Amino acid sequence: MGPEEYCSRKVAPPGSDLYYALLFLPEEQRAAIEALHAFQAEVREVIEECTDPGVARLKLQWWREESGRIARGEAHQPVARALQAVHERHSLRHGVLGQIIDTAERGLDEPPGASPDGLIERQRAIGARVWRLCAETCGICGAGTLQAVDHLGAALGEGALLRNLRTMLRRPGLEPVAARTAATAGGPRLEERIPGLRRDIASAQDAIPRHDRLGLLGAITLARIEMATLEEVERDGCRVLDRHVMLTPLRKLWIARRTRAAERRRSRRADA
Repeated sequence: MGPEEYCSRKVAPPGSDLYYALLFLPEEQRAAIEALHAFQAEVREVIEECTDPGVARLKLQWWREESGRIARGEAHQPVARALQAVHERHSLRHGVLGQIIDTAERGLDEPPGASPDGLIERQRAIGARVWRLCAETCGICGAGTLQAVDHLGAALGEGALLRNLRTMLRRPGLEPVAARTAATAGGPRLEERIPGLRRDIASAQDAIPRHDRLGLLGAITLARIEMATLEEVERDGCRVLDRHVMLTPLRKLWIARRTRAAERRRSRRADA
């Protein structure tokens, strides 16, 4: 299995949100975005799966060193080798990879059962950084567009977290009852937070200028899948700690096709 296939299987298997979001992108763009999301997933798994914080820190330090090897063309791990290929084509800012690791590592300092506010803040920061790197690999360089991408990436990061809160709160030593207590401690309730988040995602994707929208078709499509999914979560009573709500593959495909058609029409109007 090659590095690109490894990344695709890890974060964008058939039927997943990211699979449909990237379905109509050029192969090179899709591979770059999958590699960046696979890097995020590798780092997240270190935090979620290591029962010993000391071991987790050692693994994260290894990833810092591997991000340096990416820049030197000496990467070993499949995701890192996929990112190395991205770096060779786009001069990937590998220092941002270190910032993603640093942000994730702060979660090791939180005690089990803590409020999810810190987790949400970290997920927003990581989402913003990952999607900015994705935008840069797609040739996006305008300051206004990148600012909108930061906003959208942060909102998408929070959306993915809230929909999967039951899984994300599973940490060593955190029992299910404690997870529920943590999820409802402090801050606005999910019933209040999710409608605002849907508006946040809509506002961010609307802020992307016309001339850059086709280049960011993957992010815009994912935003529309996320908004539709959050709407279903609301209809289900925001019971994310009891069940996992997701759209059917057919509906995701419909959203992806409709989004591509709409953005093509918008682009033609802009060129006219």
